[in-house]
Amino acid sequence: MPDLTSPVLNLKQCKSCYSAGEVTPEVTPEVTPEVTPEVIPEVIPEVIPEVIQLLASMQGEMSRVELMAVLGLKDAKHFRQHYLHTAIQEGWVAMTIPDKPRSRLQKYRLTPLGKMLLAAKETD
Repeated sequence: MPDLTSPVLNLKQCKSCYSAGEVTPEVTPEVTPEVTPEVIPEVIPEVIPEVIQLLASMQGEMSRVELMAVLGLKDAKHFRQHYLHTAIQEGWVAMTIPDKPRSRLQKYRLTPLGKMLLAAKETD
């Protein structure tokens, strides 16, 4: 069996070992039960100011139109792309009707992670 730890590996050797069953891929499921406050400071520098404004302006459940009005924005596409989608993808904001993202009744709320991020940002 070839040395699979060497930096230079012959691709044919690797394929032959893998197909022969000599090497099995290492699978380690990553489980993160909850985000701890220690993780938040690492994330804060990456947060764009627009998203912080969005998070700070949220009070309970709010519609897209309400959020845009509070932020003083008129362009819905810009708001969705640069504010809302980023916050949702990072897990800082959640939809009240996640199964129907285009519902006219859709509202948005801060998640516990979003609240922790805001609290951490305010203490800076």
